[in-house]
Amino acid sequence: MILTSPRFENNGPIPKEYTCEGVPEDAPHVSPPLEWSGVPPEAQSLFLIVDDADAVEEVPPGSGRYYPHPNKPWVHWVLYNIPPDASGLPAGGRPLPEGPPRTLEGVDIRERRGYRGPCPPDGRSHHYFFKLYAVNWVIDVDKVFRDLNRPRPWKAGLSKADLLEYLGYPRIAIRVGSPAYSHRYRIIDEAKLVGTYPPPPPPAD
Repeated sequence: MILTSPRFENNGPIPKEYTCEGVPEDAPHVSPPLEWSGVPPEAQSLFLIVDDADAVEEVPPGSGRYYPHPNKPWVHWVLYNIPPDASGLPAGGRPLPEGPPRTLEGVDIRERRGYRGPCPPDGRSHHYFFKLYAVNWVIDVDKVFRDLNRPRPWKAGLSKADLLEYLGYPRIAIRVGSPAYSHRYRIIDEAKLVGTYPPPPPPAD
């Protein structure tokens, strides 16, 4: 598969309008438009994960908060059950064409739904990974939690960790006895687009 955006090139800067600095305070962030092609014909659905490889969520000891994989890249957005015949996402929108199976929104690293744009607190240029996965099943949220033997405390949907653990990611490391091994749910193909924000400084003369 190939994943692109009409608003920025791979490894190029993400326009400010798609970041926390591009909207008024407390206003919903606007996701950039995305386009893709080459979805395998056997795909039953797609899911999208956006994360920041240069920022991690630090979980204080004894905080009582539930993070199965702490100190991992900061997750900004999760979408799943995107129809396999969809060819992209409009800015700030849902996949087109709409229809069953209905696209669902997962939760970010703070258990919130919705897109959170780039907002690096340290002022450095960060790398934001937009990753699209084609899978051979339509994701059933309740079944995922049952098979992982995991409760659903105050969650509105699946997280990146839930999805990838259930699928035994990476594909070459599916462990015997895992839900992915038992049910043969798997990632068929994947594509990646990387953007930066803020733009890195120009090289010194």
